[in-house]
Amino acid sequence: DHGGTGRYVQGREFSNWRDIDCVQQDVVLTFDGIEKGRGRGAAMMGHPVQALTWFANHLSRRGITLAVGAFVTTGSCTGVIPVPGPCTAVADFGPWGTVTAHFL
Repeated sequence: DHGGTGRYVQGREFSNWRDIDCVQQDVVLTFDGIEKGRGRGAAMMGHPVQALTWFANHLSRRGITLAVGAFVTTGSCTGVIPVPGPCTAVADFGPWGTVTAHFL
């Protein structure tokens, strides 16, 4: 539904993704070091794979299939939080690393 801005940061793949607890791991979003959002993968219909399955089935009922290699996002752990203006935003995914963006 393009609920976001259409911008995404794509990190490295994890070949052992099935072994990663993406449901209970906290994701923390800060702006200039101040926490503004926190959530877990459970926010995506209980599990990100469940959200992806729902989406694929939803499309299939309409005669649409996902192409091999298609990029699909399953949602946001922290919710949609607007950037307050010039700042440094950090999304901390715990053992999987962080994403830092500088907004001017």
